[in-house]
Amino acid sequence: MHENPLANPVTWSVLSKTGIEFYEALVEHWANALGVAVAFVVESVDPHGNRVCPVACWGVASFHGGLCYDTQGTPCERLRRAAPSL
Repeated sequence: MHENPLANPVTWSVLSKTGIEFYEALVEHWANALGVAVAFVVESVDPHGNRVCPVACWGVASFHGGLCYDTQGTPCERLRRAAPSL
């Protein structure tokens, strides 16, 4: 199921000023600074972060294309539970 990962007005606002290249560069720099093999930025499509859409990724090409997914049972869910204000 494909959804628009950029439906959030805040995301659109940032993109209109910076372009998707901002998010892609941000993810790449975070990954390099943290020494991780995979990094990505997602946008929550619900108020609780139970469903997210990738905006930009580094180290994993399969996240491109706007395929949204449920966070239940994923590292994203564990992160959201550990830091509920994210």
